[in-house]
Amino acid sequence: MIQLLGKQTPAYPLRTRFGYSNFGFMIAGECVKNITQKTWNEYLHGRLLAPLGMTRTFVFADDITIEKNVAVGHTLVNDSIRVLSGDMVQPYSRCLARCSSLL
Repeated sequence: MIQLLGKQTPAYPLRTRFGYSNFGFMIAGECVKNITQKTWNEYLHGRLLAPLGMTRTFVFADDITIEKNVAVGHTLVNDSIRVLSGDMVQPYSRCLARCSSLL
């Protein structure tokens, strides 16, 4: 992945526009997997969330879809804001996203 990043042409010059990328999390996830033999989600849950008692913060998509009181994503469809369905959680979870309810 790192080699591929080095071959990418930037979309615009550095510090001229804002841009967001999950690439840093992807690299962190690969490092964690190689060092600990655990997935990013397993490591994050076992090393950070569980010890801190963060029982309402989820890294596993199945836990997110079971929980009823969580924030949900929205998107714009035909000039109307729509709630993303529960099955839209999984693709984002695979990209190392975290989901939480701050109650």
